[in-house]
Parts: sequence; C-alpha cells; structure tokens
Amino acid sequence: MKKAKVNVILQSKFASNDGSLSVYAMQNNIPYINVEVQHGHQDENLRLIELAVAALREHGLVKKE
Repeated sequence: MKKAKVNVILQSKFASNDGSLSVYAMQNNIPYINVEVQHGHQDENLRLIELAVAALREHGLVKKE
C-alpha cells in the first residue's frame, strides 16, 4: 500500500475489544483491510480495493485466481 502512496493505519495489538471487525480480525489472526473513501468516490474505492487484494495476494494471504 505504501508503494501506491496510500495512507494506512495498523490496528494496535492493545486495542480494547469494542466489538469491531478490525479488533476481532486482529485477535484471531485474520487478514483484514478496511477501505474508506468519501461518499460518491466509487473509482477511488475500487482502486483501493484492488490495491488491498493485490497486497494480500503478494503476501500469500488470499488464493490467486
């Protein structure tokens, strides 16, 4: 994601369990990427999703097509 100049935030290992999916994924060692863009920015949303999937594939965290 950094290569694509996308801002990212890593979920803290010490985050309190607030019931969020990001905390659940971190606690259960599940790869998880949350993509957020402004309303109406569909092209940017799709671009970020494609980058996220590519990053997961690069690290062997999802099956290749």
